Amino acid sequence: MVFVDYENIRFSLPNFETRRTLSSLNWLKDLLFKKLGPKTEIVLGFVFVPNHLFPGLSRGLFDTGFYVVGCPPNFGETLKYTDSADRVMISMMRDQLELARFTDLVIVGGDGDYVSTVNLARSRGKKVLILSLEKALSNRYQDYPGWIEVTVIDEILANLSRA
Repeated sequence: MVFVDYENIRFSLPNFETRRTLSSLNWLKDLLFKKLGPKTEIVLGFVFVPNHLFPGLSRGLFDTGFYVVGCPPNFGETLKYTDSADRVMISMMRDQLELARFTDLVIVGGDGDYVSTVNLARSRGKKVLILSLEKALSNRYQDYPGWIEVTVIDEILANLSRA
């Protein structure tokens, strides 16, 4: 199962050209096959995006094999605009951990908000892989050496933008 926090990755990228690489997630599928093995099957992949970006992204990401989940804004909770992607993503991850049969949980985005869900995945015997840009990666994941794998993807995305 793959869960992608689109905004977490997009806001951490240095420029527009690099951000365009997120319109297709073939690079992510290739990376997962390298990390998890050529027989890896992505049972379900979800990309969580703010509602206002949904129309422009949904077709390209769906063509890559990922479902796009639109996330409404969190009006009134903070003074700045935020979307509800973290909350929606955590809720769906927890539901899937209870209901689905899968071996690996892949989180693309390094928010510390996912730590409790990572703990739940571990208690269910799941292997956890976190893919994040370095500046978006919470230091809270340093407390889990050995049973989760963290991969920093800055160089991978930079190489894509040069191609």
